[in-house]
Amino acid sequence: MTTAARTAARPAAATGAWEADARARAARLEASLGDPYDAANPHGLRALFDADARHTPPHATERLLADSGLGAELVPLEYGGKLTRADLLARVLRPVFRRDLGLGFGFGITSLFAAAPVWAAGTPEQRRRLAALLAGGHRVAIAHHEPAHANALLRNEFTAAAAPGGGYLLDGRKDVVINAERAAAQVVFARTDPAPGPRSHSVLLLDAAADAPGGGTGRIRKLPRVTTTGMRGALFSGLEFTGFPVPADALVGRTGEGVPLALRTLQVDRGLICGVVTAAADTVLHSAVRAVTTGRTGPVARRWTRPLVGVFADLLACDSMATVVLRALNLLPERTQLAAAAAKYVVPDLLRENLEELATVLGSRGFQWDSPDYGALDKLVRDLPLAGLGQRPQLRHDHRLAGGGAGVAEPGEGQVPHELVE
Repeated sequence: MTTAARTAARPAAATGAWEADARARAARLEASLGDPYDAANPHGLRALFDADARHTPPHATERLLADSGLGAELVPLEYGGKLTRADLLARVLRPVFRRDLGLGFGFGITSLFAAAPVWAAGTPEQRRRLAALLAGGHRVAIAHHEPAHANALLRNEFTAAAAPGGGYLLDGRKDVVINAERAAAQVVFARTDPAPGPRSHSVLLLDAAADAPGGGTGRIRKLPRVTTTGMRGALFSGLEFTGFPVPADALVGRTGEGVPLALRTLQVDRGLICGVVTAAADTVLHSAVRAVTTGRTGPVARRWTRPLVGVFADLLACDSMATVVLRALNLLPERTQLAAAAAKYVVPDLLRENLEELATVLGSRGFQWDSPDYGALDKLVRDLPLAGLGQRPQLRHDHRLAGGGAGVAEPGEGQVPHELVE
């Protein structure tokens, strides 16, 4: 049975219960995080901006999120989690992203991107093991192509050669991986076939605690932290494998399925990022409204009405596009790729233009980076390029993939795995 058929066959009462539960969980998380503008709130904007300035994660807020069970939001319902639909996940995550983009990425959303291939094609044991890690508040790192490679999933970052006696020997290096240092598991896209083509890469699920004893060959090396201008509280560092032994049961799916799995899960990543990043831009809009209304008793000056209304309309459009993509993952999974690519093409430009408009409204207040009232602009301008929205997809290329052409996506491979959206 197809995903769409399963969704259509599900009683409306179950879907309504999921939506009501997601709204309640989002409201509880919002209440737990407290008033973002309260300077004394340890989880408010002032505390988050201060942690960002010190290039440290907001540990107190991360503990609160872990204690709130946010990790279970990334685990499908059938494995003991709360993930039922991607649009409901975005709704629950928005209170976090509304406060700090780096916190949202650093605490969890990248763990979902890492886990997605496992939910899609992993064995029941792999899924249970990963579900236990995420529900326990642990993180999972994902290591594949470098950001500078844009949409080139076939770049040779890691190689996994067949090992004598079975399994693989993993070699390669990636200098920038979010949560590489503190992840409990790693999902690695590695080349398993030296011949070029869409079946050249495979996905491996590694236990971060399973480092080989001794030094040198047979080890995984954690590279030093990389300093970034955006998401300064997130921990970016690198991974280097040198003859690292990987057991055969670490393979996710089939050998050579890495690129099709990436294409299947990429549309989830795109829609989800567009949805939650829009929530961060909404905080900047609130700052601009506060700037033009504080101390005034009359209406807002006419020269500010147009930019504020325009930005508000754009954010509604961005949110609508993201919501359409996330709902389509359930209802029309075989047609979602082009919509996801279109959202990633349009939303980044609109958000960048909106931030420029809001900067003119905020004026000098926009430079008050440590102010809970006005500091959101400075932070989001720095964070946005690191949010996976830095490169725009080539729509003609994605449209070809959506049709399953050119030998890259075979029938069924472009569809979203039902474990991510049911």
